[in-house]
Amino acid sequence: MGATRHGLNLFVVLVGESSKARKGTSWRQISSLFAEADPFWSARRVTTARPTTSSILHALRDQQPATDRRLFLLSEEFASVLHVLGRETGKLSPLLRCAWDGGDLYAHDGHHPVQATAAHVSIVGHVTKAELAHHLSHTEAANGFANRCLWTSVRRSKSLPDGGSFPFEQQSALAAELRRTLDWVHGQNEILFSRTPAARELWNDRYAALSQGREDAYGAATSRAGAQVLRLSAIYAALR
Repeated sequence: MGATRHGLNLFVVLVGESSKARKGTSWRQISSLFAEADPFWSARRVTTARPTTSSILHALRDQQPATDRRLFLLSEEFASVLHVLGRETGKLSPLLRCAWDGGDLYAHDGHHPVQATAAHVSIVGHVTKAELAHHLSHTEAANGFANRCLWTSVRRSKSLPDGGSFPFEQQSALAAELRRTLDWVHGQNEILFSRTPAARELWNDRYAALSQGREDAYGAATSRAGAQVLRLSAIYAALR
């Protein structure tokens, strides 16, 4: 959008009833898929610890020999993250906002400056509607953190008394296809996407609605709708 560079990282928050929406169950299947498609990322670049400024910078800092700047934050208790973000003196909110924008992260760890160059941070958070209403402060709703999140309402689609499973052969085939896509992406210095005429027509048709603002909490949380759609479309294009 304009000259703005958009990475393919997302901050996705699953909002649903506790234990009924199966938010945690959804991750188990995806975790198994990525463990096969990208074992290193699955084993080394995923953390379930509550994110802090220090822990994020420690994992991505330039001072370490590793060159992998990816980090996936899985927060099944996202209400606790919102609680920390609500503190006026906290440093986590501006760091996460910068991480969504992409590029370099910088902060002081104690008395020493720490920098993480070309960081790629993604988040999946789980929260209930009641927790979200209670913990999402007016500040975080208005300062740009909320609209960097992709808020998704989730619910269980069917009742499976014996549980559900994905056939092993299908998962392996999907993992192999995903691994080929990852190999292709890793082989590129930079990926530039352009729209087909049909996609451009659809984007132009929907852009006004995506850009329309509202002077309320909903508007504050969805004011980056165009950027979110742009990132989703680019991820879909990369997977194709």
